[in-house]
Amino acid sequence: MELLKPVGGLAPELRTPGRPRPERTFWAFWRDSSLHEMYLALDRADRLAGETAVRDRSLAHAYEEYAALRTLDPQGNPRRSAGIPERDFKGHTAVTLSHLALWEEDGVLTTTGRHLVHIGRLFGASSAPFRDAFARQALLAGRHYEFVKLVYEFQRDRPGTYATADEFAQALETSLEDEGLLRRLPNRRTTGSRRFFKAELTFWGVMLGIIRKRGRSYVVPGVGLDFDWPRILDLLAGSDVLG
Repeated sequence: MELLKPVGGLAPELRTPGRPRPERTFWAFWRDSSLHEMYLALDRADRLAGETAVRDRSLAHAYEEYAALRTLDPQGNPRRSAGIPERDFKGHTAVTLSHLALWEEDGVLTTTGRHLVHIGRLFGASSAPFRDAFARQALLAGRHYEFVKLVYEFQRDRPGTYATADEFAQALETSLEDEGLLRRLPNRRTTGSRRFFKAELTFWGVMLGIIRKRGRSYVVPGVGLDFDWPRILDLLAGSDVLG
């Protein structure tokens, strides 16, 4: 298995300065976009099927709704501000949908993408069925389940070691780099790494619901992450990864 191989395609114009490059990881990239906003892009792409510039027009629609504060944030609450630059919003949304195999590079929906849109139309983008279908896709096609297993093994082998979330994230990053599972950043040893794993914690906790929060942090001092294994196994039921 080639863990450093990127998931899905990435158009060069969507690479955003100052943000982690998706090619650094083997799991699907996510930043900023909520389930509601990704649904808006997918739904519009489905309605534009067969027309031109499907991806660009779908992303433009999702961004217009976001900028007008007519969307929900990742926690499911109405957006109160729209501070994400348009280029970042569109780029991050497009990359995530590609990495999760929900649409092609031109915006044409995959079979899974059409199925997810169907669930969203039936139950709503804030519904449990939509969130569960999205979470299953993220764990399997987005390879987040592979990353979950690596994090679990990392913390299992180092109980009681890290007192803070930052210490945990930095040690995890170093461990993955040393094992060749994460592409090393040349400047990290001198400049530090403050953002690694923060987006994944939000993605797993808020978007997928597969880790539990303890107080204000998802990282339990001396333990690591509190994985919701019953939910994870339910989401993966019937898949090949469970044998």
